[in-house]
Amino acid sequence: MPSVNEPVRTALGAALKAGVDTISLSQQLTFTLYKRLVLPLDGYLFWVKASILVPDPLPDVRKTFSIMGSVHDVTEQLQTKDEVYTNTRMVFSSENEARDFNLIGPDYLYLTTWHGNQFQFSSVGMRYDQANLWHYIGHAVNNVMLPQIINDVAQLPDPNKQIVSNSLPAWLFLNTYNPIWDTPLPAPAFQLYPSFIIPSNLVPPFGVIHIPENGTTTPQSVPYLDDTMSHQQLAQDRVEVSLWGCDNDLALAWMDAVIQYTDDWGAFGIVNMPIMSDDKRPQVDIVAIAKKKHITFDVSYNQQSVRDIVRQLILSAFMSISTSDNPVPPAPNIPIFP
Repeated sequence: MPSVNEPVRTALGAALKAGVDTISLSQQLTFTLYKRLVLPLDGYLFWVKASILVPDPLPDVRKTFSIMGSVHDVTEQLQTKDEVYTNTRMVFSSENEARDFNLIGPDYLYLTTWHGNQFQFSSVGMRYDQANLWHYIGHAVNNVMLPQIINDVAQLPDPNKQIVSNSLPAWLFLNTYNPIWDTPLPAPAFQLYPSFIIPSNLVPPFGVIHIPENGTTTPQSVPYLDDTMSHQQLAQDRVEVSLWGCDNDLALAWMDAVIQYTDDWGAFGIVNMPIMSDDKRPQVDIVAIAKKKHITFDVSYNQQSVRDIVRQLILSAFMSISTSDNPVPPAPNIPIFP
């Protein structure tokens, strides 16, 4: 009789299960839960093993689980101008549905290890219901991405240091900006995120800050070093902002808040004439378009000023979770921001 975690198999499904057991020699994969960690300074993303977090962030969810199936992998060597790396794609044909995947939100994920590589499955496909098999597809964590996976307390990044060198910290500081205006203009009520590391399936309204790789320049030939050897350099960024779920009034209120922010804090100055524009993001299934707007700023700033903003963000940290190899005693508090 099948267990509660095992489907009622068809004749085809039972035959395929026997085939999977034979070809895989009854192998199994063990999955480990990780928690999303975002640095408050510049939004850089890391994944921390949930079992080293104190207190337990998800006490009702298994930190590890194993599931039987068959592993197929394809490995290829790739070369770009500045790296040579191995890309491994895995297809895991599971005899049972990995229901634990459905019990966690976008702040968590399960990683598995196979032949020394860590994998995360980003899709499930090639599904045929009568076969009673589930095919999970994903790629190995590349060598340059390994520092983003935290398996030990000693690997945790220093929350007092920023990673980016552009004006992104100054833009993210808008999330805590609370203007005091004489006019009854509402402060925009949505969160800003760095491009490419936005939480999955986020419901609008929200905003995304994108500074292109070649979007940072400087009108200053060399940096200025003061008597303490602090580095200061005038810089200029092209900043592309996407606003999701905003009507005209909310979008323009946000634009006004940015302009007021430059006056209140002086973190950067606007050197172009930005204008709010509408984007078209369609979905053919419902024959509709999403509410999306964009605006581009050219801003000038001093990289030393960005470090000042970083210090203010550190002081405004609002949440901490302890980490430890051994839950008793707990390790020093490490800020973790959702």
